[in-house]
Amino acid sequence: MNLTSTLKTLAATAVFAAAPVAFASSFVTGQPVGGSVVTDASNTWAILSRAPVAKGPFGDVWTLTFSSAVNFSADVSAIKVSGFSAGLFDTDWSEIAMLPVDEATPLSLGAGSYLLSVTGTAVKSVVPSTYTVSISAAPVPEPETYALFAAGLGIVGFVASRRRRDH
Repeated sequence: MNLTSTLKTLAATAVFAAAPVAFASSFVTGQPVGGSVVTDASNTWAILSRAPVAKGPFGDVWTLTFSSAVNFSADVSAIKVSGFSAGLFDTDWSEIAMLPVDEATPLSLGAGSYLLSVTGTAVKSVVPSTYTVSISAAPVPEPETYALFAAGLGIVGFVASRRRRDH
């Protein structure tokens, strides 16, 4: 095996091993009127917020759609809201988890659509009522990704052992 061939093999292995896993588009597919969404370029996190919330009771529903399984985490916070509640549901409103305030909630979710419900009562104050939901949704690597990574490491090891043996 010559040097050019070895370098090509190492370059191909590095490309396959370092291939990132990301969503094709934003996973926030529906939001309430007045809601805002901030996401990163790879769509692995989002910040959902609504401010100011008008005085009185409110109920907002956000739609989240994942094209593959994800390791999901949500951290919820609210200012000047009484009776605040946030929960994650299937599209048929079956409860998956209630999301406690100021505490990260990790979950494993499969591909599909989910509803994030946020309810409470905005109180009258000089400071406007607001809430924020910070979401992290990292794709779970598929078995093929691990197999490709292992194959790449095997090729690098094989090439390295051949080089040692030849010299």
